Amino acid sequence: MTEVAKETWFRTWPAKSGQPNARLIVFPHAGVGASLCNGWSESLPEGVELMAVQLPGRENRVQEPPLENFEPLIEALYHILPNFLDLPMGLFGYSFGGTLSFELARGMVAYGKPPCHLFVGAVMAPHVDRNLPVISQLPDEEFIGQLQAHFGGIPPQIAGEAELLKLMLPAMRADMHAIESYDYVAGDPLPCPITALGGSDDPVGDMAGLNAWAEQTSDQFRHRIFAGDHFFIRQRHAQVMRYIGERLEQHVAAVA
Repeated sequence: MTEVAKETWFRTWPAKSGQPNARLIVFPHAGVGASLCNGWSESLPEGVELMAVQLPGRENRVQEPPLENFEPLIEALYHILPNFLDLPMGLFGYSFGGTLSFELARGMVAYGKPPCHLFVGAVMAPHVDRNLPVISQLPDEEFIGQLQAHFGGIPPQIAGEAELLKLMLPAMRADMHAIESYDYVAGDPLPCPITALGGSDDPVGDMAGLNAWAEQTSDQFRHRIFAGDHFFIRQRHAQVMRYIGERLEQHVAAVA
């Protein structure tokens, strides 16, 4: 893979040690880009390199049309991820990114190189009926209102900036359409551990849906609840990164 392709699809925060022994790849929630992860690497262990996926239609890729279904995203990333298998790789998908990371983990298993750990946040297991409203095709004002009502997903500093919000809407719509049109296909459980993270006051998920991730792994399952709503990661990213970092260090120590 060329450096151009890497820089197009990912942002990277090098391991603080300068010699990484593990890699964490983050798949952000709907509508946002890799800058969500600014500052996160500070809370990871010294040897963990952080990478975040930069999907079309946001930030430095805002001129590209966003993709409205998971399939083309999975296809593109499936061909890129094997380039990063020189280190133990953990995947962390948040909300929309949780479903994307799960399907990519399945692809990595088919490739013969499963991730060492799948972390998912604020998303119910893929085989659970999520009962989400279909909103991606609504007029702008109604679409924004429904996003706020069901997810509380637009920060006040963005909701109050009409031009910025206008730039973000196409990616938000595309990601919501991908969620609405996602069709889970049953398959073998993943051979890697899964850890599901939830918010104590998340209006979208519930404990049953979070714990149902246990059915998607033949390895160990854990869950952890953090204080906050559906977007607890915004306030709790340091705690979440420390927790994930500990799990990755345990894996590195076990295979050393």
